[in-house]
Amino acid sequence: MKHGYVQVFVDVRGTGSSEGSWDSFGQAEQHDSYDLARWSVTRPWSNGKLVLYGPSYMAINQFFTAAQHPPGLKAIFPIVPAEDVYRDVTWHGGAVDSGFIPFWLGLVAALKVLPPDYLGTDPAEAVKVALQRIFGGFGFTVQALTDGPTGGDLAYDGPFYRLRSPGSVAKKIRVPTFITGGWYDLFQRGEPRLYRELPLKPGRKQLLMGPWYHVTGATGAGLGAKGAPPKLDVLALAWFERWVRGVRNGVTKFGPVTVQQLGTSHWQVYGRYPRRDVRYLRFQLAGGKSGSANSLNDGTLSRSAPRKAGSDTMPANQLNGLCSRSTTQWTAGIDQLVAPGQPCASDNRLQEATSLTYTTAPLKAPLHLSGPLSLTVRGSTTARDTTWIATVTDVYPSGQSDQITAGWLVQSYRALDRARSTYARNGDPVAPFHPFTRASLLPVKPGKTDRMEIEIFNTDAVIPAGHRLRVTISSGDVPHMLVTVPTGINSAGAVNTVHWGGAQPSFLTAGVAPLGSEPRR
Repeated sequence: MKHGYVQVFVDVRGTGSSEGSWDSFGQAEQHDSYDLARWSVTRPWSNGKLVLYGPSYMAINQFFTAAQHPPGLKAIFPIVPAEDVYRDVTWHGGAVDSGFIPFWLGLVAALKVLPPDYLGTDPAEAVKVALQRIFGGFGFTVQALTDGPTGGDLAYDGPFYRLRSPGSVAKKIRVPTFITGGWYDLFQRGEPRLYRELPLKPGRKQLLMGPWYHVTGATGAGLGAKGAPPKLDVLALAWFERWVRGVRNGVTKFGPVTVQQLGTSHWQVYGRYPRRDVRYLRFQLAGGKSGSANSLNDGTLSRSAPRKAGSDTMPANQLNGLCSRSTTQWTAGIDQLVAPGQPCASDNRLQEATSLTYTTAPLKAPLHLSGPLSLTVRGSTTARDTTWIATVTDVYPSGQSDQITAGWLVQSYRALDRARSTYARNGDPVAPFHPFTRASLLPVKPGKTDRMEIEIFNTDAVIPAGHRLRVTISSGDVPHMLVTVPTGINSAGAVNTVHWGGAQPSFLTAGVAPLGSEPRR
């Protein structure tokens, strides 16, 4: 069915059928987006009004385009966009996302050697562009694949990533914006943050978060079913009709924050995210048995402080994590398209077998986690560096351990920017922010205990009564994470110790909210 919109598809420079060299989200590419937007509204088929739509790369580009305020722009509909390309997807806690970034760069590089689509109509120009790509168009790809992993400048946050992060320009957005994201998306961390950063009133900005990986979030899998929001194309059309043609169709009353709570089939409506009725609770790590024999140590997770101090030790198994939801999430969920329902995506017990686990007693009532989390861990290592990985799971009565969310931190990157971190009223970290710059690196002395605040990405999940909440601490997440060469050398042979109780408590800070939708004021 036609709705009166003309779609314009553009290959960014150096990709598809466009000439030049690819520099992902670089300054020239951002200027190109403005020029293209301005050009489109001057065409004979245009009435001078413009909207932007699309997932992933196209979603990110929408922010850079809208921040330049091109004439005629009325609304945008970014699907699975990033907020901070360093922290969201490229680097996690100081280690590169080796599950997705090399795959993505390789895919772009492979497509660049294909001839442009005008080969049949202008073969001479097509051959010229193809040769240009083959012999000189891979500079960005080569730099990204080699500089960061070897410990070069791209291993650290700085101007390169700030230029390419939509969060850097979100406060410049003036047009109505509808963001779609996923709790298992590549940009799980950033989508709620983008929503909060937009200087727009609820109704002019909306957030929809579903139980999606990147590829399923791009299509809004499951939307349109009974009890679920409308399909993405229906929502997008309603959004554009409201802001382009002034149709009073009620879409501004949708949400403003609509989420599917993991662990349920329910979609709920919030006035903000995190919810205003969230309470931040501390769950203490301690030793002792909690009913499982699937890990090196099955300690306890409790609201009560341990009666005495203690510690647990594990070898830093860098090859851990292969059978986990992390593998699926950080390869964009592609395996779920090829072979859906694989057990590793919903059961982390194999990963936990060589890790430390801390688990609550069976819950007497459902527990609703909402918002970002963090793990404060007092840890030491026998090496000069190591990696700490915190995974939060829902443990079924059967023993199945279903990953909800996770966080990562290389110990030498533990410095905090307190001004950009958020804290609970009692001072516990809710969303710790690490600078991840070369200048912020801190020494790791073998055997010395350091305090580390590990950011654990946003979620919204209900753990049913009878289930248990678990925190797993490990040091490997293959194929998701690859530490830099210097970190790998310094981490060789590491044996890590978690300290808990007494003057050195280790604990999970979690936002807990009532069940159901957020009450209206």
